[in-house]
Amino acid sequence: MLEDTQYLILNLIWLVGNTAVELAVPIFRLACIRGNTDAKYSYAQLLQAGHGTEADPIEAAKMFTELAQKGHPYAQVISLQ
Repeated sequence: MLEDTQYLILNLIWLVGNTAVELAVPIFRLACIRGNTDAKYSYAQLLQAGHGTEADPIEAAKMFTELAQKGHPYAQVISLQ
């Protein structure tokens, strides 16, 4: 499943270009702030890879850890690696 999400993000970049991903970053961030855990996971992935935003792997790791502690299944997989 983790690979599916990464594939979707990379496919989005390929299909519509990095500009669209840059436009999506603030939407993911806002949804994340409002408590949407799936948006937070996606936002953390973008932060980790630096897609559409400046890479911040430390902040991404904090977000993955927090999500894993709250029971997010994909974040738990990342936390185990």
